Amino acid sequence: MVVSIQVMKQIMLIFTTSAVALVLLAAGCATSRVQQTETTLTASGFKTVSSFTPEQQRLLNTLPAHKLSTVKRKDQLYYVYPDHVRHVAYVGTKDNYQTYLNVLQDQQAIRDTRAEVEVRVTGFDDNMAWDAAWPGGW
Repeated sequence: MVVSIQVMKQIMLIFTTSAVALVLLAAGCATSRVQQTETTLTASGFKTVSSFTPEQQRLLNTLPAHKLSTVKRKDQLYYVYPDHVRHVAYVGTKDNYQTYLNVLQDQQAIRDTRAEVEVRVTGFDDNMAWDAAWPGGW
């Protein structure tokens, strides 16, 4: 069986996903997009920071819910994803953010590969040609 290099790369991508993807698989109970995002952020190195005081909650509420925002603090740029319901923020550095983007790309590549494989699997509908090629069955 001859397999193209591109197909082999796609197959290898499935098997060589990052450790973060494995963490996400283990946490597969996440049922909502928000939970999946929060799990991915945590696995990418973002820290969960609680807001206890009214001032902390007020500042957290200035950020759009469930969206990454940049916040500059002590001349350092941070990426902050607030969860207003639980009064927490997921806070990461530039490196954590880059890891997060890489994980999202890995997840998209896996979805693309799965979709491509599904198309290939369901794409052969010329039953007569297949029946003629293997008249005795498989």
